[in-house]
Amino acid sequence: MKTIFIFTFTVFTTLFSLGQTTEISNVTLQNYINVHGKKMELNGAGVRTKYFLPMYVSSLYLQDKSSNPNDVLYNVKHKVVQLDIISDFVTKERIEETVKEGFEYFRNSLEIDDEINMFLSVFKDEVVNGDKFQFVAEDTLCRIIKNNNELLVIDNINFQKALFSIWLGNKPINDELKDEMLGK
Repeated sequence: MKTIFIFTFTVFTTLFSLGQTTEISNVTLQNYINVHGKKMELNGAGVRTKYFLPMYVSSLYLQDKSSNPNDVLYNVKHKVVQLDIISDFVTKERIEETVKEGFEYFRNSLEIDDEINMFLSVFKDEVVNGDKFQFVAEDTLCRIIKNNNELLVIDNINFQKALFSIWLGNKPINDELKDEMLGK
């Protein structure tokens, strides 16, 4: 009887632990994270490539899964986009260039230049393979975190929507990556 219990317990804990993470391009993503007391679930993730080279793993965490980009951008109050850098080709200059490219669509219409410049200051230090950035949306706030250190908080809903639109908007940085993050 004791042997059956140990065997059952071992199988259960092994199966339970296997479901706690997802691996993409040698990056282990937690299936669930806790952000300021809110349980967030991995909605989807994919690899951002440029010129056929993998640059980073981009993942989306939500409280309730959604495959609707407009719902995520405009109705979901708590969300996280996480970037795990997986290439030595990613530098602070390249990240800055990519972010500027992503914001270009919004620059004139939302009057968020000051917020964009504050955001770009996050990349003043080197970006290296293994760095992890999290962009955490909470109501109107957007928290910018690098390697578990909060670097900046921006309180502007238009900036937040523009930032998340880089990956999930009508003109995303990569359509395939958008679909992967939305779990499609």
